[in-house]
Amino acid sequence: MEQQETRYLVLGGNGFVGSHIVQRLLSRGERHIAIYSRSKPPARKLVEGVEYYTGDITNKERLVEVMLESRARVVFHTVSPPHNDDEHMYYKVNVEGTQAVIHACEEAGVPVLIYTSSSGVVWSGQPISGAREDEIEIPEAIGEQAVLKANGEKLRTAALRPHAVVGPGDQQAIWRLVENYTSGQYHFQIGDGKNLFSTVSVRDVAEAHLLAASALLDRTRRDTVGGQAFFITDGVPIPFYHYPHLVWWELGAPRDFWRIALPRWFCFVLAVFAERWHGMVGGHTVLTRFIITTVTMEQWYSCEKAERLLGYKPSVTLEEAWWKKEGAQEHAAHRRNEETALPCPPRIH
Repeated sequence: MEQQETRYLVLGGNGFVGSHIVQRLLSRGERHIAIYSRSKPPARKLVEGVEYYTGDITNKERLVEVMLESRARVVFHTVSPPHNDDEHMYYKVNVEGTQAVIHACEEAGVPVLIYTSSSGVVWSGQPISGAREDEIEIPEAIGEQAVLKANGEKLRTAALRPHAVVGPGDQQAIWRLVENYTSGQYHFQIGDGKNLFSTVSVRDVAEAHLLAASALLDRTRRDTVGGQAFFITDGVPIPFYHYPHLVWWELGAPRDFWRIALPRWFCFVLAVFAERWHGMVGGHTVLTRFIITTVTMEQWYSCEKAERLLGYKPSVTLEEAWWKKEGAQEHAAHRRNEETALPCPPRIH
């Protein structure tokens, strides 16, 4: 009964992770769902039975108004800035926006706040092999830490740290792989590709959010889960290039396509020159030292804590991932956009 009457507000509900949370809520029969975003989606994308509100994530007064009007008991904060080099926008959304959300929840009397963080908050460029939440210090995660510190008797909070999210609606990682394929760059591999890496289905990420909300609504579990952060992965690390190869094969590359593995040190040298050149003449390069480090560094996390405290269980393996069923259609739409000079929008989740 409590579950049926719970009212949900998804901040960034039109984005990648947020839209899947909405879909998951609808699929289990929830009747009171609201979305808060910068603008309404086109009429053809409006979801029946969902209320839509617009506003800025940093506007506390508007947030309070929406929370009161929607009578939200659970708020999912999935908003993140566009992935570009604008540090001011990152700070505005991740720090100022998150602080506005916390204060709005407190003022509106919202009892549960779930924050979509990222495994990136704990990564400092060093190898990570199956680390748990209490084994890594957080270098700098002002937004996440603010949410966790806000946990108390009146407002229960938790943060989820998904790693390398893939699935329907992804307009970042998957499109880089598509571009690598169409340009022929997929023949050139950075490093030996033996470093292990973890991914996670966006559907599993959405389910983890609902599990966290249920735990914080439960009087017998909320003290254990409140104020905690959780890594969310598919549970099984794989060699880094396993997923790109899967995508390229589905795009049409032969199973035995030729490739040259460029030494890591050589790629670093190229990245240094590329960064300095673009620093002088302007523009942007995708070949950066950060990318080289990300592609060649071991990085996977344990989701044992989420399994134990939230009841989380990864349900989608990489081979059963969305690409085979739905990715081809998204790729075709993407190519049509390219042909008509309509770029894909940045992901906001």
